[in-house]
Amino acid sequence: MQNKIKNILLDVNKPSRYIGKEIGSYNKDWNKTQVRVNIAFPDLYEIGISNLGHRILYHIINTSSDDYLADRSYAPDIDFKEQLIKHNLPLYGVETFKPLIDFDLVAFSLQYEISYPTILTMLEMGKIPIYSKERNYSHPLIIAGGPGSLNPEPLAGFIDAFIIGDGEDVLVEILEASKISKLNKESREESLKRLSKIEGIYIPEFYNVPENFSKPVPVNSEFPEKINKRISDFDSKYYPVNFPVPYSSSIHDRAVIEIRRGCGRMCRFCQSCFANLPVREREPEKVIELTEETLHNTGYDEYSLLSLSSSDYRNIEPLVCELNRRHALSGASISLPSQRADAFSLVLANEVQ
Repeated sequence: MQNKIKNILLDVNKPSRYIGKEIGSYNKDWNKTQVRVNIAFPDLYEIGISNLGHRILYHIINTSSDDYLADRSYAPDIDFKEQLIKHNLPLYGVETFKPLIDFDLVAFSLQYEISYPTILTMLEMGKIPIYSKERNYSHPLIIAGGPGSLNPEPLAGFIDAFIIGDGEDVLVEILEASKISKLNKESREESLKRLSKIEGIYIPEFYNVPENFSKPVPVNSEFPEKINKRISDFDSKYYPVNFPVPYSSSIHDRAVIEIRRGCGRMCRFCQSCFANLPVREREPEKVIELTEETLHNTGYDEYSLLSLSSSDYRNIEPLVCELNRRHALSGASISLPSQRADAFSLVLANEVQ
């Protein structure tokens, strides 16, 4: 498979999108792991490789146990897609060069609605039946999470299991359940039933949606009537300070440190503040520690303090001053996304400058 891909790379734009082996990638041995997961991002490589959630899931799977392997797939650009179709090659993981159909789990990130058709295209290119009902024991389980999973019904016919809420803790539980199912050689239905016992997991197959599109009703009392949203404790042990650094430029070509999750302003136009409630903040000392480790491991000369509204972080001014004191002389610059005029100060303006 790898040799076949190499033969067509010279005919496509930006071949580095499709070969993996970036600095910071794990490249685990396929034959030495039990549960293999493909983290599939339904957009171009430049967007997916920059996504913090994508980095977090990749880090958790590869570091939580030697039994677990995480590879990555991205939506191919038009030129590479045409080459794959022309040579009858499936969509694959960029590190293992294994087709999507060979993995135990394929996990999609639902960041925005316009990516939904791309998910179906990636399944089709990975030689996986698009509809859940057409898959059997030989096919991987298709799971999805992210902001788009808060309303899972548009994709209910295609996705086997949805993660509702934060994915850090629940992902580890999914891996453990999948390992048990695989060792016990459980059927597809038995595997899904095992996953349904995990809080925050919605399995559309076990629910009926009324004609008036009201709340889904479980097919029997074995399944919960209400799916509780999972909320992570924002533990820094899950935070990736070492991650794949792309060879070509990406959309957000910098180190990213998440300082705050959620937003208390509750603007009615904003989906993210509702999707990420409750508001949680990382301690300043931990932010400084994560920043130092990330810059050291990745070599970036710019880092961003990520939040829905970073100026609302309660210790933002002293934090930025301390980070500048430590890193400005080394040439590492700081950026603050999502600034609000009513919380932005002259102190922050001078420090960012």
